[in-house]
Amino acid sequence: MSTADTQDSARGDPAPLSSKATQQRSNEARRRVLTHDEVVTIRTLRAHGQRMDDIAKLLRIGGKPLRLGCRANGIPTLDIEARARQAATAFRKYNHSKRLTLFDNEVEIILRHRARGRAWHYIAEEIGVHRDIITRELRALGISTPRLKPRPIVKERGKWRSFEPTNIATLP
Repeated sequence: MSTADTQDSARGDPAPLSSKATQQRSNEARRRVLTHDEVVTIRTLRAHGQRMDDIAKLLRIGGKPLRLGCRANGIPTLDIEARARQAATAFRKYNHSKRLTLFDNEVEIILRHRARGRAWHYIAEEIGVHRDIITRELRALGISTPRLKPRPIVKERGKWRSFEPTNIATLP
């Protein structure tokens, strides 16, 4: 044994791992299937409110294999906070606005803006109602909601005469 090995063991450092032990740990970390004891432990810890990250550290299993194994065994993988965030996101995603109808004065404002050539997203921002609700309600009232025609391009001389044709041959 060398002096470096005796110094490490004297300090209480663990002995260096053999290649076989390293390979065994590597194989355990890569495995994809949970044992029955691990499933029981996970169910117990989840019942007591443990987070998936904490369980992964405790069992020394990667996060992705742990979640895949939990899903395969019917164990919910989302934490309570994550479930609340997901529910709030789903509410915002599918319920654009609490109000699902338009008032008469809003319909007049929408038609006035549309006559000026304003886009739906601009009108929706001005009124504070989602554009899907605006178009749906106008269709329900029998008002057509076609796409805007492209505006004609007007070529003018800009501030810096950027649109003025130049003749390169006449330049000094």
